[in-house]
Amino acid sequence: MLKVGLAATFLVVAAAAGLSLKDPKLGGMTIGEVFSDPKVAQMAKAACGGDTPRIAALIAEGVDVNAKGQNDFVPLFYALKCEQPAALEALLKAGGNPNQTGTDGIPSTYAAASYTDPVFLKLMLQYGGNPNLTRGDGDTALSEAFSVGQYTGKWDNFELLLNTGVDVNAPIMKGSIGMAEYAAAVGHPSKAVQLLERGYSHDLEGLAKTIYGNSMNMVTEEYPEPLRQHPEYKYLAVAAKMLKERGVDIEKVKRDIDEKNQRVGAGIHNDYSFEDQIPIKP
Repeated sequence: MLKVGLAATFLVVAAAAGLSLKDPKLGGMTIGEVFSDPKVAQMAKAACGGDTPRIAALIAEGVDVNAKGQNDFVPLFYALKCEQPAALEALLKAGGNPNQTGTDGIPSTYAAASYTDPVFLKLMLQYGGNPNLTRGDGDTALSEAFSVGQYTGKWDNFELLLNTGVDVNAPIMKGSIGMAEYAAAVGHPSKAVQLLERGYSHDLEGLAKTIYGNSMNMVTEEYPEPLRQHPEYKYLAVAAKMLKERGVDIEKVKRDIDEKNQRVGAGIHNDYSFEDQIPIKP
């Protein structure tokens, strides 16, 4: 099952529970329950409400912007969860840690990648956020940004991470698959091409099998022609050319796919005519 963005999940859960996003429950706790220090609790509330003057006043009083409460939550989490970019920047400018991770295993920069508005991720990266910190299960900020693009069509965070030098070879889904292979498997070979352009090298043969065995060029009785009109179809050829240039034994890949299709039966085979297309830039 494909996951949705972390931000979308939070919004749905909050709405279902009747919670105000100006005073959210995180980890099932109110702000007052998370922070025993009333001043830190005030800072978290100010962060959630976007009250930058109050944040500045509390900082002037000596309140630690990185003070931890239950589950290692910090005030910065509330600026992010309540979608308050000005408050987020105020905390980051004052030394807020963009790499803070709660006991839920979700680093702040990873969480920022889950929002459709790229301002949150931009701020985290600007103030030293590490785009390569992974979630507790090993998932990456890049895969989270990919999920946002996949479900909303907004690829800003994905592009931002690529242009920030994120590790494109970090495996996802508990190390079971590479990012480019996953992108191609779920119908976005153009993103696999972008990753290849940035040095992707994680299991190139596996990526080739996903490109050549893609559902877009699979032929069955029900679908006797490849999906040539699909906007992503043309990128199969681009990726194939790049993989050939990197030494992948494409003929072996084809044989493996054909043998697998024969075992499955039911008249299924893959059409490789996309190879004849002129590769274009994504």
